[in-house]
Amino acid sequence: MLSGPELARVLKMFEMEYITDDDPELPRNFQNHEQGYSTQRTFQRQVNSLCEAIKRIGNPFLVECE
Repeated sequence: MLSGPELARVLKMFEMEYITDDDPELPRNFQNHEQGYSTQRTFQRQVNSLCEAIKRIGNPFLVECE
């Protein structure tokens, strides 16, 4: 608890010194990992797999489903 404010101050100083919002050479510093092509492709494959499973075994959210 005692070092929390000091760590926050040091982190803020680092961000202000080395990470700037308008730096065009470092756009990946501000890109979320979920925005990458590989992650999007994996997500699409998983969604398609889920849709196929629901079609095959039935919708688990419906009452008449086993």
